[in-house]
Amino acid sequence: MRSAVFYGAISLDGYLADRDQQIDWLEKFEVPDAINQAYTDFMATIDTLIIGRNSFDYVASQFAEYPYPELMNYVYTSRPLPQASAQIQVPTQTPTELVKSLKTQPGQDLWVVGGGRIVTELIANQQLDKMIIQVAPILLGGGYRLFEALNQQTQFELVSVVKMGQYTEMTLVKK
Repeated sequence: MRSAVFYGAISLDGYLADRDQQIDWLEKFEVPDAINQAYTDFMATIDTLIIGRNSFDYVASQFAEYPYPELMNYVYTSRPLPQASAQIQVPTQTPTELVKSLKTQPGQDLWVVGGGRIVTELIANQQLDKMIIQVAPILLGGGYRLFEALNQQTQFELVSVVKMGQYTEMTLVKK
């Protein structure tokens, strides 16, 4: 069965992006080969991307061509999406409904890119199976959090912790 996996970097105080929706603070730290290899290894395990519009627009703006055309992309947005195509779709289901449906279909794992609302909804509904989080040693003091407020405690099991240069990568699975 497919798993829904968050994979991404956050600040020490839990932010995905700063107050200006930027992640350039990640550039303050050298990216060691181990992180590049971990990303390559992770990409080999997925065939679907679930992403919010702000994250999608940011990723698309960083490259001349969208970097994930070979993946099935589900973009959550309330605005028209000019890039919509067979591989880039705007789902009509909630993230929870979409993930439940995709898990019953054949394929590789699902990359939950974020943002925080999508991640939090999936956690609240027991649909986020795994998190691979790289923590950068910086306090942003504000911005866009990985986790929004949850109405209940949710426990994960820590599977591994690896130091990668200045980053710490934690792998956690739903308990």
